[in-house]
Amino acid sequence: ESFVRSLILALLILLLVSLFTYFIPDNPISLVFFKAEWCLRNNTDATLKDLGKRLKMNNGGHIPWQIDLFISEKYSVASKADKCKIADFYISQALSSREGGCFHKLGEALIDNIIQRIDEYNLDEVSGALRIIEGTRRKARLYKATLVYKNGNEYIVLSKNTHELIDKVIELYRNWWKTNLIVENKAKIDPLEGTDYFWCEP
Repeated sequence: ESFVRSLILALLILLLVSLFTYFIPDNPISLVFFKAEWCLRNNTDATLKDLGKRLKMNNGGHIPWQIDLFISEKYSVASKADKCKIADFYISQALSSREGGCFHKLGEALIDNIIQRIDEYNLDEVSGALRIIEGTRRKARLYKATLVYKNGNEYIVLSKNTHELIDKVIELYRNWWKTNLIVENKAKIDPLEGTDYFWCEP
């Protein structure tokens, strides 16, 4: 009877530890659980959506660097569909300036992925998509950046209420990406330079 009680207690402790590490992502053990979930579940879309929910509940939305690194490293070996899901995850995180510090390492492949599909995004998602593209170009995440349009003495923050202005920014980024330059030289060019659009960071 004593052995049974000890066994039940041990199982309860193990269950509590498992739940803690699963729902509190920012600890080393959580990475082990996340890797296991990634492999066993074999559903990138659902795994990343669930991760996003847990991050919002328990980690201020921030991606723990170990998990961020793991996801970014998976990108190069992922299927085309899963690459889109990983890109979309970073875009959803970017909407609240929580895109992490590894996405920009994906470089040309990530920008191309997003630009090819940018018409599929709603206006909120486009904002995140442009943040990821610009951050990848700069090789650094943008700090709470917003897109702004200067109209004379008036400054307009681009949002879903400025559809035509956002479409113009998309066109500028598309034209920049189409230029016949190697990626390293292309990255040195600001797609918004010489226009009335700019990224504003506090």
